[in-house]
Amino acid sequence: MITDADVKKLGKKFTTKNELKDTEMRLNNRIDRLSKEIDFKLEPLMEFKEEFSGFKSSVLKTLDWLVGAF
Repeated sequence: MITDADVKKLGKKFTTKNELKDTEMRLNNRIDRLSKEIDFKLEPLMEFKEEFSGFKSSVLKTLDWLVGAF
């Protein structure tokens, strides 16, 4: 038969629901922080992309004018 002492020993070897919830919350927090950091790192690249796109369109417009003029 299984005694209370055996159940307590098994309880120490396996995780409890509370431990799983705590671990899940910590993991979710880490994932949220990581996604915020990635967004923060990519923000300057997105701004550069917008600026470059405007520069590209102005250069192409000028080239079209030059080709049409000559």
